[in-house]
Amino acid sequence: MEEVDPGRNAFLRGGDFLLVLFVPDNPGTALANDYLARTGGPRGDLYHVAFRVDREELDGMGVGLREGGLEVRGPVDFATGRRSYFLEDPDEHYIELTDR
Repeated sequence: MEEVDPGRNAFLRGGDFLLVLFVPDNPGTALANDYLARTGGPRGDLYHVAFRVDREELDGMGVGLREGGLEVRGPVDFATGRRSYFLEDPDEHYIELTDR
């Protein structure tokens, strides 16, 4: 287990795999709360997926996605040292590109 905020979320790591579980009604992060307020809630059981990208490529991907016409939020630098970019697919699923 990497990090737990009881009643809100849990970050579980196994090798290179990271599973993040959020309580949909109160996920406990500003980014998730903003997303839920904007969309009115997840469509189905899944609303956020993350893909790990090499740090050296991450910022270039963020720039490239913006240049391609997508709305991208970030970079967001977390206190843990993790950097992420966020965007949504046409069905409003939250997609995260992260270096950790």
